Amino acid sequence: MPRPATRPRAPWIALSVLVSCAVYALVNVRWDLTSGSRPFLSLRAAYGHDQLGYLAIVTNVANGDLSASEPVTQTGSSYYPRGYYSFVGLVARTLGVHPITAWNLVSVGLQILAVALLAVALVVLSRRWWIGLLAPLPFTIGTLSMVTGGDWLTDLNSHAVLWGPFGLLFSNNADTAALMVITMVLSVAALAVHLGVAGGRALAIAIACGAAVGLLASFHAYTFIVAVYFLTIIVSSHALVSGRLRRSAIATAVILVAVLVAGPWLDGTLGQIPMFGLGLLAAVPGAVAALRRMPGVVLGFTLAVLAFSGPSLGWLFYGIASGDEFLSFRTVTTNDLSVAMPVTLLASLPVLLPLLLLLAISRRRRDDVSTAALLGALASWILLATNDLWGPDAEPYRFWIDCYAVTAIVVVLVLGRLVGGRTAAATPTGDAPATGDTPASGRYSRFERPATIGAAVVCAAVIAVSFADIVEYQNDPRMLEAYDPHLSRETAIGDIGREASERDPEGLVTADPCVDLRTLKINSGARVANYHLGMAWPDDKESIDDVLDARNDSEIDAAAMRASDTRWIVVDMNCQYAWQDDPELELVDTASWDAGVIGLYRLDP
Repeated sequence: MPRPATRPRAPWIALSVLVSCAVYALVNVRWDLTSGSRPFLSLRAAYGHDQLGYLAIVTNVANGDLSASEPVTQTGSSYYPRGYYSFVGLVARTLGVHPITAWNLVSVGLQILAVALLAVALVVLSRRWWIGLLAPLPFTIGTLSMVTGGDWLTDLNSHAVLWGPFGLLFSNNADTAALMVITMVLSVAALAVHLGVAGGRALAIAIACGAAVGLLASFHAYTFIVAVYFLTIIVSSHALVSGRLRRSAIATAVILVAVLVAGPWLDGTLGQIPMFGLGLLAAVPGAVAALRRMPGVVLGFTLAVLAFSGPSLGWLFYGIASGDEFLSFRTVTTNDLSVAMPVTLLASLPVLLPLLLLLAISRRRRDDVSTAALLGALASWILLATNDLWGPDAEPYRFWIDCYAVTAIVVVLVLGRLVGGRTAAATPTGDAPATGDTPASGRYSRFERPATIGAAVVCAAVIAVSFADIVEYQNDPRMLEAYDPHLSRETAIGDIGREASERDPEGLVTADPCVDLRTLKINSGARVANYHLGMAWPDDKESIDDVLDARNDSEIDAAAMRASDTRWIVVDMNCQYAWQDDPELELVDTASWDAGVIGLYRLDP
């Protein structure tokens, strides 16, 4: 057993937190501080299409529209999770800043808070201040993509990719925020278990953690599912491991096999979301045992999750029940994105190898908490990343990426616990007698110590090699590009689009091919004749499709514009397509910028 260390004093804890946050900021927040004209004002252009779609929600809320409509046209209904983006919009409205500025400020604030809390948890668990410096590690570890493919990411089928957790963080969207919330929940839970919190305090912490997990349903459905799987299966695993519940363990295995066999046959009947619930059935025996042991904590957490996820899930199920065309389309487009291939196993090694090593150590020490955390994380990761094989078939690569990051956080927390040497005898309860309740002495045999050291060196080497991914990521020109909404041309376009909205609040706005419809929406807040195919559909999708198709051909479809109530056109007078010469358009106003003029035209009724 490791020699107990003196509890670090507050100044050393503060130093650990400050250094961890500084390192994290240097690696993962530096772009937000140095890109564009001033910090936090620009949006990362890489993979920016989706972000501009989410920013449409932020923009609407910043302008006072809280409705759950398709965010670009502000017509129809949207069932996409919008809670986080609505919060960012309220921040933008309260502070009076551009939606992109609020987008960056809220995300970076959450990231720094999560890393700071993780650092505190690591220091307390390990009783060594320097272990807290590992807090940035789960967010900087790579996937060996540079070794296997010569790039910081690995391309798979269709649009599927594998990349490290930093690939979740650069966008500053709801996925980024959700990962930070999960980090904070896991850190708080680890601290509560380590400190032996019980009674009313334990119940309060369980309710708070459940509320945080429930809110993730309004961030993103996938991250909510990931959080529920990890926490449920870890708690279930702990009940089985610590209670030595053999019959319950056998029941778990039987149910799991039944789910894997029956799942593919039930998918067409149940649908994607219910199928994820089916995958949790194997956790029921352990969850029942946990409920018997800690009824208040388990019920408090469960009810909080249900209460805070209820509004978002209820709205989603209402859309499904009403036969919403977009949701049917969305289900089909998330298929055929499997990660079941050898390269995925290689990409998993920087997290998988340390997990297996720590699992061996925790079993030898009979540390049931560490063992359950690692087993639960591994089981959750495997189940969700292979969901195409047993049922839901919902973007397995996205689940693999999320689970890779969350598993890395669990591994670091377990490392802190094991370094601290906190092991306790199991307190068996349940349907089978306990065996081996006494903690191991911690003494290694002649061969165990060098084998453990050798395995640790291998793990460290693999992690070190994986850092090549984030180095390449930091230097990738694609990831350094920025969109600055405060440039003079963007400001002029925003002013002209806003004027159209003020003149005709119900009419839609389009633009010539030289003006980006997505940024027109963000900078003006106007109702724009555009939409994001994978997010939500407007009321008159067919007419708007006709408007967009004609625009893609550099033409104006006046009939489709009138049918969709698209009455306004923003024109760059320098544009080669010269839409301003169309006889059906009437010039209403202009706005000058450094090198040209933006015009606002109205379509003749």
